[in-house]
Amino acid sequence: MSDMPPLGTELEAELAQLQPRSPRRPWLQWAATMVLCIAYAIGMVVVLGLRRDWVELPRTWQLGSAALWLISAAIPLWLIIVPGPGRVLGRWQLGIAMAAAATLTLFVLNVAWQPSGPSSFSLQGNQWRGHGCLEVSVGIAVLPTLLLSYLLRGVYPVGGRAVAAVLGAATASVGGLCLHLHCRIADRAHVALFHCGAVIAMSVVAWYVAPILLDLPWNLRRRRKPQS
Repeated sequence: MSDMPPLGTELEAELAQLQPRSPRRPWLQWAATMVLCIAYAIGMVVVLGLRRDWVELPRTWQLGSAALWLISAAIPLWLIIVPGPGRVLGRWQLGIAMAAAATLTLFVLNVAWQPSGPSSFSLQGNQWRGHGCLEVSVGIAVLPTLLLSYLLRGVYPVGGRAVAAVLGAATASVGGLCLHLHCRIADRAHVALFHCGAVIAMSVVAWYVAPILLDLPWNLRRRRKPQS
C-alpha cells in the first residue's frame, strides 16, 4: 500500500467537490407525477374547451374511457419510476409490454364503442381532415415527456431509448385524455387513427428526443478546473 502513486490533481479536485445527494423517492415521484399530469390535463381542457356533445354521451362511456386513458399513463409510469422489490431500477421491460397492451386496448375499445349525440361531428369519410388531433395530442405530450426525462436522468444506464418510448406512450395517453374531453368527432376511424395513433407517434418522437435528457448524469454540477 505504501507504493501507491499519489492521486492526480484533477481527481483530488473532483473528490473535494463531492456533495451528499438525497436518494430518489420513487413512490413520491410517481404520485407527484400523476397529480401533475391530471392537473395538466385539466388545464389543457380549460384552454381547449370541453366538447359540445359531452352531456349527450353515456355516462358509462364518459367515465370509463377517461379512466382507461388515465390508467394507460399511470401503469407504465409506475413501472418505469418505481423499482420492484429488491431492485434499484424500474421494470422497463414490463413497462414496454404494458404500454403496448394499453395502446392496443385503447384502439380496440374506442373502435368497438364510440357513441355520438346530436352535437357530435362527423368527417363523413374524409378522415384525414382530422389530423389536427394527432398534432395536438403530441404537442400536449412533449412537455411532460421532457420533464419526466429530466426527472429520470442518469437512472437507467441501459435501455434508455426503450424507457423514452414508454414515457412517450404514457404522456400521449394524457394527451388522449384531453382529446377525449375536447374532441367531438365521433367517427371511429378518426379516434383510432389520430387519438390512439398519437400514442405510437409520440413513442417514436420520444425514442429520438428523450434520451438526450435521460443520459445526463444525476448530479449536473460541472467539474471545476483547479486553480493554478
